[in-house]
Amino acid sequence: MPGSMPSYRADTIRRFITMRTNLSIGLTLLVLLAAAPLLGACHTSAGAGQDISATGHAITNTAVKATP
Repeated sequence: MPGSMPSYRADTIRRFITMRTNLSIGLTLLVLLAAAPLLGACHTSAGAGQDISATGHAITNTAVKATP
């Protein structure tokens, strides 16, 4: 048949597409699994941010009091 691909080439292209699809799914799952602990730590991060902010305010207040 004119214009048709050899069967080995069609199989190679099909395998490449399947591999690429599987790789994309695997990477997506990996990213989601890596992000899960970070999303769970939002409350902890908010608490740490408040502590750091309170420390900054304490240092500023001490510096203001110590200024002649």
